[in-house]
Amino acid sequence: MVDIRSVGLSAYRSAMQTGSINGLNATPSVAKTEKSSSSFATAVDTAVRKQRLDEPITAARAQELAKQFMEVEKPFSETVTESLTKVNELQADKKAMIEDFASGRTQNVHELMITLQKAGVAMRMTSAVRNKVMEAYKQLSQMHF
Repeated sequence: MVDIRSVGLSAYRSAMQTGSINGLNATPSVAKTEKSSSSFATAVDTAVRKQRLDEPITAARAQELAKQFMEVEKPFSETVTESLTKVNELQADKKAMIEDFASGRTQNVHELMITLQKAGVAMRMTSAVRNKVMEAYKQLSQMHF
């Protein structure tokens, strides 16, 4: 298993030895910043690869990791149902806030605007997901088996 602390420290030491990180310069030029980040990224990548080669993974550990990533906490249909319920609640909250503001029961414009934005973002996200699902369905239906 890769230890992030040891990888980070190793990459930091390597980058410091090559002089690619200049922490004293408060306003580094763009060219220096790009070089620093790429050198540091290279050092991190090298440290990760070295640690992975030093500690080979066993078959049992590979199966354990695969099982961990394959576990499903809840079905997709349940996730979609919960998401649609949440979007519906946000829309209902938006409607109630608009009615309260229009009738004069509340004067909090900030809260109204935040509620409107939340509901709008949720609806746009839901539409985007629906469009992607429909696009995938169309592609699947056009495939020849």
